[in-house]
Amino acid sequence: MTAEADEVIRIHGDDRIDTAVAASQAQRPHAFAPGTGTVIVTRSDDFPDALTAVPLADQLDAPILITPSGKALDDRVATEIRRLSAAHVVIAGGPGTVSVTAEEDLGAIVGAQSVHRIAGPDRYATAAALALWTITSAGQGESTAPPDPATMGPNEEWEQRRDTPVFLATGLDYPDALAAGAAAAQVNGVVLLTKGDQLDLHSHTGPWRQRGYTQSFMLGEEGEVITGPVYTVGGPATKVLHGRGTSFVGKDRYETAALVARSVTFFPDGVRTIAVASGEDFADAVVASGFVANRDGPLLLTRADSLPAATASYLASVSSPETTSLVRVFGGPGAVAPGVVASLSEAIS
Repeated sequence: MTAEADEVIRIHGDDRIDTAVAASQAQRPHAFAPGTGTVIVTRSDDFPDALTAVPLADQLDAPILITPSGKALDDRVATEIRRLSAAHVVIAGGPGTVSVTAEEDLGAIVGAQSVHRIAGPDRYATAAALALWTITSAGQGESTAPPDPATMGPNEEWEQRRDTPVFLATGLDYPDALAAGAAAAQVNGVVLLTKGDQLDLHSHTGPWRQRGYTQSFMLGEEGEVITGPVYTVGGPATKVLHGRGTSFVGKDRYETAALVARSVTFFPDGVRTIAVASGEDFADAVVASGFVANRDGPLLLTRADSLPAATASYLASVSSPETTSLVRVFGGPGAVAPGVVASLSEAIS
């Protein structure tokens, strides 16, 4: 592979919100066609609700933007949505994550009826709700509310879910779920969350009573299991299913992400874009995962000051005269040091 064929480009801003805006601009340098286009907005200061939005971002070809929780919409996010001329906004998370004030600000930009909030009482319910939106939004290119499970018969609601590939990852940390999201996007799958090495088992009201939201998504009304494949990403989620399904478990988050990236089921050989972000903070990785899902590539993780061997090994393995590695590094020098960027360039040369 010639040096000119490979490239490593850093996408970043002054802070995590700026970095998300820069990623949006790189993903969509031009505005959406009139009356089209969706942007996903989630919180900038915690990870749970953002974890499972990546497959939906891919289905809707939507950039992911972030704004502080409990506050008005960040002005930079508002400016970017106007630049994009987006017709729809999906909020991932409840009012405690993206405030009602921020929702009103979004409505002032795209119209209140074009702002859709996807949320549940906890991160597991939000993941299940985002999963259902993802399935019913397949191929539509804009945000559309899925059928309300409360108004659907058991068989009708079950048919929405039965053949869906499910990726399980812990909801108590972010790296495994973000690596899973980029992979799920490639097979029209969804990401659901476990409570560490347990399912979110509890009683609640609503259409899925007497069991947790993750389990309820994966089971029909009569207890039959989904017929699509199940993948577990990371040790905690793999323990939940006691080794059933296909598991991706490395010795750490860096190796786990690399194992997912190596799977030809999700990422066939060929020209690809690869996203790299810090494995030590979630914000840039959330944006990176959404970006690269729309480019049909994997998410890899790095330490701030050194490139993990598993990440370097993967990059070297996809570097050949027949392939082109286009590496996008998300975050500024404080998140990913210049020396790491140099190591990335060396790995694909």
